[in-house]
Amino acid sequence: NKIKKLEDPLFRRLFKRLEYTGSYYDGLRTKMADEFDINLVLDLPFRKDEFTVLDGCPGYVGYGVNPAAKDRLIREEDTKWVQLLLKWMDGENRLLPDKVKRWLQSAFDRVLRTYVIPSGSCSAVDKILSSQHGPAITLHIKLKDGITINVDLVPVVEFCDPSWPKSIQKKDWMAKMLPKDRNWFLIPKAPEQKSHLWRLHFPNMEKRLIEDYGCVKPIIRLLKATRDSHMWNLSSYSLKTFVMSLVVANHNSRYWHSDNQGMLFVRVLDFLAHVLAQPGPAISFLFHPELDLTERVTRETRDNISCRIKRIVRKLRLSPDQCYELVLKNHRKGQALSDNGGAVVALNNIGNIEANNVQLLMLVDLETYLGPDKLNEILAVVKESLESSKQYKKETMDKLREINAGIRDIDSRVAKLESIIEVAEIKEYLLRVNAAIFKVETSVNIIKSSLDILNSKGIVKYINSNLET
Repeated sequence: NKIKKLEDPLFRRLFKRLEYTGSYYDGLRTKMADEFDINLVLDLPFRKDEFTVLDGCPGYVGYGVNPAAKDRLIREEDTKWVQLLLKWMDGENRLLPDKVKRWLQSAFDRVLRTYVIPSGSCSAVDKILSSQHGPAITLHIKLKDGITINVDLVPVVEFCDPSWPKSIQKKDWMAKMLPKDRNWFLIPKAPEQKSHLWRLHFPNMEKRLIEDYGCVKPIIRLLKATRDSHMWNLSSYSLKTFVMSLVVANHNSRYWHSDNQGMLFVRVLDFLAHVLAQPGPAISFLFHPELDLTERVTRETRDNISCRIKRIVRKLRLSPDQCYELVLKNHRKGQALSDNGGAVVALNNIGNIEANNVQLLMLVDLETYLGPDKLNEILAVVKESLESSKQYKKETMDKLREINAGIRDIDSRVAKLESIIEVAEIKEYLLRVNAAIFKVETSVNIIKSSLDILNSKGIVKYINSNLET
């Protein structure tokens, strides 16, 4: 069937490129790869002196436009898209994130209302729905075999080096990044009662910080798997940020070497329990410490999670052979984190839905900007992601075994250390006894010497005779 393309002049003018983010692209996925995060990078038509990044609250900023810039656009540009863009602003010429999300949602809704899913054996797609959740527009691609693939599309505004938000202190580790990695984004996610603010986002800097860095990524994946198994109310991003903050505090590749993974996983768990139990912020935003990523988690919940983690740590140290059961208590031994009856079906059908995915991307005229090669690349990523689920199972099991072996090795070293300490204590006791005996012998010798002197002078004999009288 012929697809009716979306004719949106504003999208055609602003769309710049796709930016792949999220757990799959960062190598931190722990479940079946059926969710994907893609940023739609927008290139706003304002010159450098026509807008201002406004200070907001920790982790958030505003985007203000100079009134003269609006006049210039109306005077020089196509009014079709200019009028749509101006609707994104409030009375103070600030770009409102919620209006940007509503525009993108309406664009997809218009297309999906007229979109007819191809029929026949070559089509595996049952329906395509869209919804808005947080900063994202989510496309739910429901397959006929029951599997759903979710694609989160987030409209973002990009800033490139040397531009830098004034509210963020550029620390040494940030300054050492390559200029191309120091770009940052505004995400349409406003805090409560401050609808004009955008959330700051630094995905490339975060990616480079933990990239190819020993056991950092495996530890993050294990933390997330433990969180899922024990159903802790902690976001994936907060756990990732927690480990990233430890990397910043100890940026030593030998410390994070893969051989230390067992010891470090237990240490990270123990420290997580500590920060959750302490008063005040628990896990701070890496780029603005005053923003607590656990601010919506109640004090009672934090204390509860902390106590449960402490119990896990104690049991891991006492019984390292129970590592799998303690970390993944709701999974049968040998079962994959991503085991799902539909995973195999999705893998078999991925070839069938390829054409439908191409058509889906064409709905918003993306092929005009991407070309067939880029579309095929996107499809290859989707295909690869599903195939990687089995690999994550194997890697997770291997890492758990390494942790088990590492904890056993630590216990063995502790036992040897205790034996050494015990022998040392015995030797020290014997030395103290010998010293006491030497003192007694010395005193006896002194007394004997004194008696000999007295006897030689006849004093002892004189004393004895007087005693008899």
